Amino acid sequence: MAIVVSSEAAARAVVVSSKDAEREVDIPVKLVIDKEKKRVVFAEADGDFADILFSFLTLPMGTIIRLLAQHSDQSKQLNIGNFNTLCSSVKNLDAKYFVTDVSKDLLTNTRNLADYECRRLRINIDDTKPAQHFVCQNLDCIVDQDLPSLSTCNIAKCRRCGDYLKTPINFLDDMRENNSGVFFAQTASFIITDALNVFPNTMGSTFEILEMAGVSDFGVLEETTLQFGSHEILELLKCSLFSKTPLSDMVFGEKDIVKDIVLIPSFQCRISTEHIYGFINMTVNVLVQKSTKKILLAQTAEDFVEFLFGFLAMPLGRIISFLGESFSSDGTVENLHNSLPNLDVGRYFKFDELRQILLYPEVDYGSYHSLYFRKEWSRDFYYTSRRESSYEEDTFHLTREGGPVMKIEHPKEYLRGPKMFLVTDDLIVTPFSSMSCITYLHSLKVSPGDVEEHQINIGPEEALNLLRACMISTSVLNNGLGSLQVF
Repeated sequence: MAIVVSSEAAARAVVVSSKDAEREVDIPVKLVIDKEKKRVVFAEADGDFADILFSFLTLPMGTIIRLLAQHSDQSKQLNIGNFNTLCSSVKNLDAKYFVTDVSKDLLTNTRNLADYECRRLRINIDDTKPAQHFVCQNLDCIVDQDLPSLSTCNIAKCRRCGDYLKTPINFLDDMRENNSGVFFAQTASFIITDALNVFPNTMGSTFEILEMAGVSDFGVLEETTLQFGSHEILELLKCSLFSKTPLSDMVFGEKDIVKDIVLIPSFQCRISTEHIYGFINMTVNVLVQKSTKKILLAQTAEDFVEFLFGFLAMPLGRIISFLGESFSSDGTVENLHNSLPNLDVGRYFKFDELRQILLYPEVDYGSYHSLYFRKEWSRDFYYTSRRESSYEEDTFHLTREGGPVMKIEHPKEYLRGPKMFLVTDDLIVTPFSSMSCITYLHSLKVSPGDVEEHQINIGPEEALNLLRACMISTSVLNNGLGSLQVF
């Protein structure tokens, strides 16, 4: 046998070219507008638009940061909590601190593990190169092992022999045409509120939304159509993260957006860790200002930095799942996630697996200090052998159609160690040196006698608090760890 390697607003709405077909693509969406209050009351859309809208949940945070940076005027760039700074820290860290160049690339070019589905969207805004898959070059490790190893990078190791998984393997049905929708049936119809709550398009849903919107006179309503191309989809992604009325902003112009949140009282609430398993605790040394009890910086080994960098690989939907009711944002994107259980499989979702992909998107990252769900849902990858002709050997391919199951492996280590790093409150990560620490404290105008060192244990609760802080704050260490009562 052999393993085969194969080669803005209605008035300004634009039609753009699709990357996957040399034809213009746009999707018309009907909007019902309150012409007196100049707001969108709701939108009516089919499965194609719903596919695109819900695909936002599958995008890794690093990909979202990159797409919005490309889409936005640099003078008006918006920050998602502290993810932008974290992304810059990865880019600015010298490659010598990473195990391989691939290790850094996995974090600077985060990949969507739902790309198999998302590449079939009518409009796919993610221009990241599709993930490759690799297996062991030793065929016995595939045919003679339960759950043979599979990876999306060539620096993970085979569980059987310990060699790197370097041999590419492709999907048998990778380029299969499918015109029946991605997550939803194309013929399904949805009603979407201005805050991105999604309901089945029924009379009951319509009148409920009108009541919630305070519409008492049908005469104030009118219908218009907005053509969505890739520019509009990117704009909607941005508005979903930074606005409570994203559809109205698309039509009537954006409102002022608060760019930064520094201290957030709601961080006093606890996050449930019942669904977290296998988290390996870490120890971090922090410098605290005695007069203010604020964390100034942390000195940490590579394990804590790998944990923080892993935030960039997390899809948006997974973060919402992790944080649950504790999730908060400047926008309304969580309403998409919260709408998923209300959409039935069969009538709306094509399969339950597709709903699970949106509820719990998988992460293309897996260090020893990653966050995992206790009842982790994961999609099965199968392999099959196929003979192209009677003169050729059987070849291995991946498939979604069933067969022997493969197990996804991750590199586990991304940074070289042992190495100490300096991490500031806003997650600027640099190699540690005593002078860099002194220089940073001097820039904060902190005197030597006003600092003290504390050691903090990072467990699942602290890990989730840091994730929440990174999502909505620019003071991540203080908001994530400041409530530990150890200072």
